[in-house]
Amino acid sequence: GMLMVDSLTQDQVVLTANPNYWGTKPFLDQLEFWFYADWEGLLEDYRQGVVHGFHPPTLEAQASLLEIPDLQLFSARSAGYGIIYLNLQQDDVPFFQEREVRQGLLYSLDRQTLIDEALAGQGIIADGPISPISWAYTPSVRKYGYDPERSIGLLDASGWLDSDADRIRDKEEQELSFALLTSDDPSMVRMAEEIARQWREVGVDAEVRSVPSERLASSVRDRSFDAALIEVGLTSDPDPYPLWHSTQAESGQNFAGFAHEAADLVMEEARFTADPGERTELYHQFQQIFAEEVPSLPLYYPIYTYAVDTQVREVQLSPLLYASDRFRNISAWYI
Repeated sequence: GMLMVDSLTQDQVVLTANPNYWGTKPFLDQLEFWFYADWEGLLEDYRQGVVHGFHPPTLEAQASLLEIPDLQLFSARSAGYGIIYLNLQQDDVPFFQEREVRQGLLYSLDRQTLIDEALAGQGIIADGPISPISWAYTPSVRKYGYDPERSIGLLDASGWLDSDADRIRDKEEQELSFALLTSDDPSMVRMAEEIARQWREVGVDAEVRSVPSERLASSVRDRSFDAALIEVGLTSDPDPYPLWHSTQAESGQNFAGFAHEAADLVMEEARFTADPGERTELYHQFQQIFAEEVPSLPLYYPIYTYAVDTQVREVQLSPLLYASDRFRNISAWYI
């Protein structure tokens, strides 16, 4: 490669320019990676001029950077999505098994407000489970704008009405009420609470429960949740099979328990075809089915922010399939 490892310790990796590299030679002779146990230590070293670039670990950390004069913030869409998994296999929450209810839940969410208030604007409204930075993405699927009237219409039509005037919809002795699980990350808690508030407006009762992220992950893995607000990281391979095929519902990563014959068929065919055009078409079909069925509620595609000192020139961020993609044009960087 263009850079090669020169030295390696527990808290530092040093890369130097490879003299035998065939391509464009970088302007930088050396690139050092420092690892920090805490944000304060990193920030102090930045102020002392020890480090020149870093990824802020939280939105709070990112907001605090706006006051630093010689720091540039670069943003790019990164692979993954924020989603509310709905447990489609659990009999305690049978209403999630009704497509009209799922569609109603999505129409009643003002996702731009969720992004603005909980993520400080660092996100893009998501239409489905394939990232727009992927070659497999299609924008031409059914879109769910913020439409509370339509949501109310769908929920009414599906028979979930407020028969006892307690402002929560019910049907056959069961209330349209469930727990919304999320992590204890402040931005996720803010988002979950705003989601619950928006749902209350249309007669849906969601009780927010926040737990440490390890516990959230294990609850989702064990399928022991009603609904779970979570951010999913993706690899560069857009194959949705591991996450949405019915064979993965028991012990795979199809945590919602989505089982849909046409979707299954499309995902299987995409795995067996070598023709890129055909595979793209099949992935488009999958996204169309997903948008009609809404097995879970896609909320946003995340934005990755990279902070770099103004001394470092020619930094550019293009969409990131991996965090390391922030160095894609590093041969042009100079100080």
